[in-house]
Amino acid sequence: MESDSAERDVVLPAQTLADLLGALGDVGAGGTAFRVLRSAGQTAGRGAADQLARRGRPADELTEGVFWSRLSDLMTRRGWGSVSHSAPHPGVGLIQSTDWAEAGTHSPFSEGLLSGLLSGVAGADVSVIRVPSGSDGASFAYGAPTTIEALQVHLADRGDLAAALEAL
Repeated sequence: MESDSAERDVVLPAQTLADLLGALGDVGAGGTAFRVLRSAGQTAGRGAADQLARRGRPADELTEGVFWSRLSDLMTRRGWGSVSHSAPHPGVGLIQSTDWAEAGTHSPFSEGLLSGLLSGVAGADVSVIRVPSGSDGASFAYGAPTTIEALQVHLADRGDLAAALEAL
């Protein structure tokens, strides 16, 4: 009997992602390793969006609070950690986690995972970048690709999320 591996989930220890980062070497933005990990994350995120869609009403029919609660439940069940959401700017949302699986490391896989998931739910491209969090957890900014590109530029210039958001 043939199995369809595209429909199965595989659970790996969180350390696997850190080991991949170490084995691939420099994962600076734009490098091959960064693009490969981000792409793999986006594939995983699209699968998570499909799983979220199969769990009840479509995301676009949910209230904002119910959507983010379901997303947090899904991410917790999948081992990534709980998430919370805020909207610090009209064009930028912020996803935060105090127990994120890739906390403390560069996170191209996580960026891709969240981008794929949010893009799948929204039906349009959503960019995600890791931003300074000031805690042991992880924070990710998301929004339209052009807005997130501008945020990256402002973050590089200012180094502070609040100042970068104000500059948008």
